[in-house]
Amino acid sequence: MKKPVTTALLGGLLASGGVVAAATPAQAAFDCNSNVCLWQDINYSGPKWNFSPRKVDNVGSANDQATSLHNRINRQTAFYTDAHQMGYKITLQPGMSVNNLSSYILPRGIYPWWTNWNDEISSYITY
Repeated sequence: MKKPVTTALLGGLLASGGVVAAATPAQAAFDCNSNVCLWQDINYSGPKWNFSPRKVDNVGSANDQATSLHNRINRQTAFYTDAHQMGYKITLQPGMSVNNLSSYILPRGIYPWWTNWNDEISSYITY
């Protein structure tokens, strides 16, 4: 059974109604040499994965590992909880960064133990 795609658009209102502070692009850009960067730890630290703007069906070794991220390109990037752009979705506007995905709430749905986006990203697409 497929999970419904639920969207939280960062840079606007969060689906949860919560308020969080995202880092400015300047704070993260110094360490993001590619177009889309994921880090394992908060504040853009720990192991880092670099990706090009495109459709990525599986983020490989970064799967369910990302805690902070940066969208350096001039297009939106949608990140998904499951491979092949399935599951829940969170969208970063161009140039936006998130220093701690634990601050972004996932809808509870049929999985009550899932509470936030930390260690949940499995695929993405830029558009």
